[in-house]
Amino acid sequence: MPLQIPRRTRGWFKGIVVLTIGSVLFLFFHSPPSPPPFLWPNSHRPRESETWSIDSARLSILELRALVAGSNGYYVRDWSVGLGWNNLRYIIEASLLHAKLLNRVLVLPSYVYARSCEFDIVVCSRYGLFVDREEVIGWDGWNGANISTLAWQLPIQLMLDLPHLRSHYPVILTSEFFEIHGLDPLYESLAGDWNRGNLEEDTFPPIHVIPNSQYDSDKTIRVDTTKGLPVLKTIDPQVEKVLRGAIGDRKTLTWDDAVDALESHGFNIDSDQEAERLFHAGGWVATYSFMGAAGLEYIKAVVDPIREVVPRSRVRGFVEDFTVNTEVLLLEGETHLGRKAGGLRFTTAAARDEFANSVLHTLIPIPPVRDLTDKIAMRMRELCDGRMWMSAHMRRGDFSTVGWAMEKDLAAHLKRVKDRFSAGRSTIRKLLLHSHGNKADLSLSPREGDPFFIATDERSDKGLEYLRNNSAILINNLLTIEDRRTFGWPLIYTDILGLVEQRVAAESAFFYGHALSSFAGGILNIRAAKGFDRSTILID
Repeated sequence: MPLQIPRRTRGWFKGIVVLTIGSVLFLFFHSPPSPPPFLWPNSHRPRESETWSIDSARLSILELRALVAGSNGYYVRDWSVGLGWNNLRYIIEASLLHAKLLNRVLVLPSYVYARSCEFDIVVCSRYGLFVDREEVIGWDGWNGANISTLAWQLPIQLMLDLPHLRSHYPVILTSEFFEIHGLDPLYESLAGDWNRGNLEEDTFPPIHVIPNSQYDSDKTIRVDTTKGLPVLKTIDPQVEKVLRGAIGDRKTLTWDDAVDALESHGFNIDSDQEAERLFHAGGWVATYSFMGAAGLEYIKAVVDPIREVVPRSRVRGFVEDFTVNTEVLLLEGETHLGRKAGGLRFTTAAARDEFANSVLHTLIPIPPVRDLTDKIAMRMRELCDGRMWMSAHMRRGDFSTVGWAMEKDLAAHLKRVKDRFSAGRSTIRKLLLHSHGNKADLSLSPREGDPFFIATDERSDKGLEYLRNNSAILINNLLTIEDRRTFGWPLIYTDILGLVEQRVAAESAFFYGHALSSFAGGILNIRAAKGFDRSTILID
């Protein structure tokens, strides 16, 4: 069982350093009344009044109970806190959907793990609880690859605008759940799981557990609800045979492939209505979701809607299967990898589109991140003499270690990015001409040789120097000392700095990213929310 270290709800243990030597775990406590000073490069520690306060998201017990009133109870999960923020955000997006479908209050983890810090380990550990994820979660990182599992525990309120989220959904933190029920918030697990072993008390609300195997087995197609789907009393064996042959060993069949298969066998289909009538006749129904990237489901963006057809016999409704009267409903285990955005498919296009709108507009970063993004995006445009600029995400670090990087060699990786930028410049010019015709001011479009923004986890001195010498502008080239003072200490963690990088990249006229990176999926969604043309994004 993972080591359980109690945690506080009003702040967190400051100055706890957890180190493992062999099989012995050492905890060093140094807890001064306030965070000790440290120096920013060539500056001073940010003043407390200049930092954003997480207390704005805190609710009283009465406010929390009012938020819960009228719901059917709570929806809780075994959160995969060992993953990075973008993947955890995808899980939260899916969980918000699930809770809404069941009219339940979603219970979020009270914390996240920042996986990297720009300063000395002792400095970073004065602001967040320093842990080894291998010890507290049992996560060894990339199946034993030589990648650090050290991290710092930070309040989740630093990663998302909780007041904004609560204006759309009833959401509470795990620590707040315990407060509501008169339980010790220290019970919250450091591993992200619901910690059932420590919570089986007479005072704890009853729990109904959804076993992981029941959520969506290999033979199950999980949808939001089966309400409205046709009752299929008779099956046309010829249609069913054609569709069954077309799907092969795949789980779903695209709408177009299904139509092509039927037409190739002599069926005349002149409208979507006729196609759907035939699908129903064969015992199949339509589902709606989103296209992944490069045939994979890593980015989970909601920008490319698709429709598929599936055998009705394999469809299972989330609402129909998991509507229970128990106060706490727990989804057991991990249900993220390989799933569509939302963790399921939809039985109507309207429901899918409503979910997409929620993803784009309700789960956003805190105001300091948004404010800093605006400043930095303006600086990028100034570096390009007022012209549009381009950006890319270059995932190195762990991706290079496990062979997932676009190119193993940094120089080859940058060349690939520049090649894609060439296509991007052409796309932008075409869009300008299409929108403005002869009045288009092409002088505003990016030029070859212009500086471009790179969001990257490359940290070697040699690698960073190479990027800068080849026109790349990095986040630390754009941040000023005043930016750091205004934002405060959270910016020392690269996971929070990554939120700024992500939104800066999303402001560019053209973006290029990797289909295996959840970071790129977040940029796709941000750009969609801002109304960027889909053709100004390239993912491969």
